[in-house]
Amino acid sequence: MKIDAIAGGGLLLQIGKHLEGISGKLVTVTITEKKKQKTYPQLQKIHAIIREIADEAGYFNEDMKFELKRKIKGYDTNENGKKHLKSFADYTKDELGDFISKAKLIGEKYYNIKWNDNE
Repeated sequence: MKIDAIAGGGLLLQIGKHLEGISGKLVTVTITEKKKQKTYPQLQKIHAIIREIADEAGYFNEDMKFELKRKIKGYDTNENGKKHLKSFADYTKDELGDFISKAKLIGEKYYNIKWNDNE
């Protein structure tokens, strides 16, 4: 069972409701802080950056996305311990923000792209 709730605000009451049916049984309760998910504007921005770099480098967008993930080390590890390129859908807000910054640096350094201040 998974409960998404804001700490405080009746969290213990919500947990208590779920524990009523298992009275006397051994249970484990794990509380973790939920990571902030990436935002739609961040996804728009990274795809615009990828398009810009791909156009400048003469790549297809998907090929450039792969190359940027490879260069920036956008890997994840599956349950078998095998590395694979991480989907943007699995990035947190902070991770995607870092990726955007690094991708822009690659665009500047290797492709002489001058980004607008609002990009």
